[in-house]
Amino acid sequence: MNEKEIAKVLSLDGKVAIVTGASRPKGIGFATVKALALQGAKVVISDLGEFVQGMSDECYALGSTKLLDQAAKEICRMGGEAIGVPADMTRQEDRLRLVERTIKEFGRVDILVNNAASMFNTTVMESDEHSWEMSYRVNVEGVIELTKAVIPYMKKNGGGAVVNISSGVGVGALPGMAPYVCTKHANVALTKYFAAEYGKSGIRFNVICPGNTWTDNWDEEMAQMCNSI
Repeated sequence: MNEKEIAKVLSLDGKVAIVTGASRPKGIGFATVKALALQGAKVVISDLGEFVQGMSDECYALGSTKLLDQAAKEICRMGGEAIGVPADMTRQEDRLRLVERTIKEFGRVDILVNNAASMFNTTVMESDEHSWEMSYRVNVEGVIELTKAVIPYMKKNGGGAVVNISSGVGVGALPGMAPYVCTKHANVALTKYFAAEYGKSGIRFNVICPGNTWTDNWDEEMAQMCNSI
């Protein structure tokens, strides 16, 4: 295949994608948004609209309305189409509103990237009910319910694609990350189940398990480490 043929195969012209946890400029979510936009997809960028107190001791999905606006403007400067929609993945009304806004703005949804995550650094013995509940609500329930919300639209379109962002610890384990490890393992199982259930409807389900990735969270952590020396 020549370059034009490859570009045509990879083109996402006319497709609409939702990416959660995607407003932070150096995050995996926004990198995904840019990649989709460069291939021609219209993108709905979602993240928390404000800091949610108690969401997590170290919530790696924190966003803001300002960051959402900046992310959407950056995609538009690149020549793409994007809107920012604040949504808390622990709230069913926010999940449904995210999908409804996507349909209202673009008329369809073809791609969902479940990237939003909540992370607690705690051992099993030190963990509490809150850390398990919030990890489950974002990393498992949020993925399930948002996926359920887009499936009818994907089936109507004749197919679609759902990508779940798990983690390297979703296929292994590290100490001191009990709720995160367990819920990221659940991401892998959920992907397999949804693929078995809805693959026949033309919807592809894939899971990605990244290792350590240098994002702006790492910038902040390194700065704190240097200041403490």
